[in-house]
Amino acid sequence: MKLRTLFGLNSYVFLIFGLAALVAPTPLSSLYGAKLNQYGVYSTQFLGGTFLGYAVLAWFGRNAEESQVRHAIILALFVTWSTGFVLALKGQLFGDFNDLGWVHVAVSFLFAFGYGYFQIKT
Repeated sequence: MKLRTLFGLNSYVFLIFGLAALVAPTPLSSLYGAKLNQYGVYSTQFLGGTFLGYAVLAWFGRNAEESQVRHAIILALFVTWSTGFVLALKGQLFGDFNDLGWVHVAVSFLFAFGYGYFQIKT
């Protein structure tokens, strides 16, 4: 896979999850067996806004030339997805989410692996 493709795919994933978390945090969380209090709704919406920012970063980063800036974007997204993987895996192993949570484990792992590959390669 090319880095440009990874950035593009990543921007769509961030866009979908970001909009869902921003617009419908309670129904989104209930899909995973989680119940949100008022702070949980706010936190999920805040995360949704953050994901929308990442979507923009990944979308415009896909056209970035080889540079320190592009390396910084790759590293930032590697850290984001690696952290997400660890947290999603922890949530699954401790029974915090239903089986749908394994989707987040897999998606986070794949993106972390992809960005890790390009971090080492470039």
